[in-house]
Amino acid sequence: MKMCAFVVGVLLGHAAVAPAQTVIIDPTHLNGSFETFGTGADLGTAITTSANTTVVPNWTVMTSSGSASVRVLSNQTPLPVDGSYWLGLNSQDTTAGVVFLEQSFATTIGMSYLVSFSAGRDGLASGLVGVTGEVFDAVSGGSLLGSVTSSSSTVGAAFYSPASFTFTATTTTSRLRFSDISTSTTSVDLVLDNVVVTSIPEPVAVGGLLGAATLGFAAWRRRFAVR
Repeated sequence: MKMCAFVVGVLLGHAAVAPAQTVIIDPTHLNGSFETFGTGADLGTAITTSANTTVVPNWTVMTSSGSASVRVLSNQTPLPVDGSYWLGLNSQDTTAGVVFLEQSFATTIGMSYLVSFSAGRDGLASGLVGVTGEVFDAVSGGSLLGSVTSSSSTVGAAFYSPASFTFTATTTTSRLRFSDISTSTTSVDLVLDNVVVTSIPEPVAVGGLLGAATLGFAAWRRRFAVR
């Protein structure tokens, strides 16, 4: 009987939840570090209001109005946070604040997700450089599920600022968008890198396990009393 009491005591002495597995959205599909890119993207690609799906595979890149340029670069300050490349928006002194990129990915309804990324500035010129990250549901028109804005007006050496936000999926597909909100682009560009989407599953309760242990202990006591 002491052994059974010890087993139940161990169960009760542990946390009432079991660790849940964290799942990272396939990084190859996400291409969040921009390691895969189209021909000539390292030289600068002109972007218009027409969707461009080749400059950075898995992402749709376009402008809200007019034209601009994006560029995939490596070995340049700031150095990439992850991998060998980062994406520069509104490069080559083109129009600021009009470029956005987005992609859709599979989600589980009711599950929460963490979106993280690094935003930075390339160049020493003054002016605000920033980006807004958002997630929408897959319904036409798309309801906003979560967002964060990262920006800086600091003049000086190039640097990165990590940013993140969470959202809870309401459809089986969600849409991630990054919009440039920079007000300056001459000799300074917005840099985006290391975009990661991670699920945040709820902990699994072990109350059922404790209940089963209690019932088993009660049954053992009854059998013991009959003897």
